Amino acid sequence: MVLLVLAALGGGVVLLSSRRRRRVMARRGALLDGCSGLFSDRLVKVSPLGFPRMAGTADGLRWDVQLVPDALGVRKLPALWLMVSLPAPMPVAGTVHLMLRPTGGEGFSRFRDLPDQVALPAGYPADAALRTDDAGAMPDPALLLVVLALGHERVKEVIVSPKGLRVTLLADEADRKNYLIMRQTDLGQHPVDARLLREAMDRLLALRGALMDQTTRKIA
Repeated sequence: MVLLVLAALGGGVVLLSSRRRRRVMARRGALLDGCSGLFSDRLVKVSPLGFPRMAGTADGLRWDVQLVPDALGVRKLPALWLMVSLPAPMPVAGTVHLMLRPTGGEGFSRFRDLPDQVALPAGYPADAALRTDDAGAMPDPALLLVVLALGHERVKEVIVSPKGLRVTLLADEADRKNYLIMRQTDLGQHPVDARLLREAMDRLLALRGALMDQTTRKIA
């Protein structure tokens, strides 16, 4: 007789055979395998839900890459976010979060905790919002546009802080039919494309360079 177990899959609860659960967990754990060649000194950890987090060195800097399921949002499909972080000191005094399509239910972000909402300059999409903890110390918002070149529908959040940079991208979304009818939320059907991750890293490096150039100009 096949043993049945309850497993939380991307926020939903479904009944799985132990064999299928092992397959799902193995598939999820391998989602970043195709990106391993981008880094040296790799360290990989897997969450209880099976999603991997990878730290490694590239371009002489330490990077952090993680996959985070999100099924808490109201009136939206469960999503799997790819968070690409450059945890290195940045020449800024305040923290800035740029959020696209904010709903107020982004449990993976501190966006709504930041006290000041700032008007966006020209060039930003209408469904974006910018918040900061220090409007007088924030960098030029126009600098963040370099990261939005990754694609309006793919980018969810860009963070600039004294401790580093991050871009959050949509990696996967629950199938609408299966979710609405069966409440199935098995995220992570496709491995992360190394080319997408490399482009995200390049965009963060470009943002880092622009922040440093801005600081140099102010000093001069």
